[in-house]
Amino acid sequence: MCPRWARPEPRNGSGFSQRERSTESVHQWIEVQERMTKSDLIQRVAKETGLSLAQSGKVVNGVFDAITNALKSGEEVRVTGFGTFKVTQTAQRTGRNPRTGEQITIPASKRPSFSAGAALVEAVRGGKS
Repeated sequence: MCPRWARPEPRNGSGFSQRERSTESVHQWIEVQERMTKSDLIQRVAKETGLSLAQSGKVVNGVFDAITNALKSGEEVRVTGFGTFKVTQTAQRTGRNPRTGEQITIPASKRPSFSAGAALVEAVRGGKS
């Protein structure tokens, strides 16, 4: 693809080709989606609770470790108003190798899942906060 300055002007009058317009709208959508990293979460916990960053880090890591260990032992973690973490079992199934088209057997496995609670769903939708 040639550099933008070397391309001829588009004929549609918008300043962008059809492909560039669709790409631009995707980039705008992605920019709207905010992400919170683990360190952002630790900083927010520190701000909300008045704890130091080190203490907040221990709290956040402790919560994640407790949830992980409970799921590893087969327990369900239910946080009222927030949601439920649990392990779901997937059955063995037949799939296809996308490269060769050959049938393969996909083994049964366990995976963690999360189901949002009613209060969390309502808060996200714009109801109670």
